[in-house]
Amino acid sequence: MAASDGPFNKEELLGQLNAPAREAGRAEALALATDVVKSLQSHGLNVILAAPTPVFITPADRCNKWFNKINPICSYGFKQPIGYEEQLRAPVMKSYKALATATGITLWDPFPYLCNDGKYCYSRKDGRYLFVDQHHLTANGNLLLVKSFLTELETIW
Repeated sequence: MAASDGPFNKEELLGQLNAPAREAGRAEALALATDVVKSLQSHGLNVILAAPTPVFITPADRCNKWFNKINPICSYGFKQPIGYEEQLRAPVMKSYKALATATGITLWDPFPYLCNDGKYCYSRKDGRYLFVDQHHLTANGNLLLVKSFLTELETIW
């Protein structure tokens, strides 16, 4: 069953993400990304790559309505353990770090600002939704990141 339809096995998902075929695909994407970044840099551009934000099981846009709360996908709630989120993004972070090393780009990571209590990442915090759905930030989520991103820009310029 797909993640957007109901409960699924987290370990199975992690296994799929770390499968050899997926690793090969990421290696190919890394090679292409390296070429693209070097091309941009050859034109004098600074490149900032935003690291992945958390991906939630519960889609906030579906589960914030009272009539959808009985949907099985909503049973996971609006938080995920940080450890699981770190495992979920680990393959992408490996590629992003390799890209940063190979090209000298800036890798900006919003994750510590979105998952800052040491235990969980939240899609809803203090009564406000930080994510529209399972992984797209709301205005509230973006407001949490503005200062960090501007600080990152200041270090470049």
